[in-house]
Amino acid sequence: MIKKLLWLLLMSTALSQNDFDRLEMNTLVQIDNITFGAREYINHDYLQRIFKFEFEGTPFRVEYRKIKKENRSEDWYRFQWKNLKYKKLFYNSRFEYRFRELKNDVFRYRPQFGYKKSLFITFEPHFQYTYTEKKSEYSHMQTFIGFTYNYKMENCAVQITPYIEIDTNSEFVKYVIFPCIKVKLRL
Repeated sequence: MIKKLLWLLLMSTALSQNDFDRLEMNTLVQIDNITFGAREYINHDYLQRIFKFEFEGTPFRVEYRKIKKENRSEDWYRFQWKNLKYKKLFYNSRFEYRFRELKNDVFRYRPQFGYKKSLFITFEPHFQYTYTEKKSEYSHMQTFIGFTYNYKMENCAVQITPYIEIDTNSEFVKYVIFPCIKVKLRL
């Protein structure tokens, strides 16, 4: 009941924002340690195709994302290390290289930390190095608040995660806020 009330509060907050202009939809299929997926938006010209590979018995994952955004294409390569888990608290490191058409390529360090049970809050600051400008900077912060429902069936499991994404700029001023949903099928 508390989760539902929190979700209603978060959704009403997101929908009341003047800059609410999109809905993010994530669809993933996991088979053993390989995941395929897509991220699409309603009312936003941005598409991601996702491939993830988890190294069994380790805290490591590699990921590739093919991005189509407006009139350009990008290739993102990511390495994730699940550094720390203490009860329901966690800390992950994400290292990401973005080859960006019509924009400068960047290397990003994206630590993730927060609380995760069925209800979660995750903070993800973005620190980046821009190669052409030889510039290091704090870029922005993404915050995710939501909860996860898990359904187990005979041959698969389904995970449904509604959440809110709040992005702030380098001065921690709200840039955008929007609702998201992730559906993950484990075979």
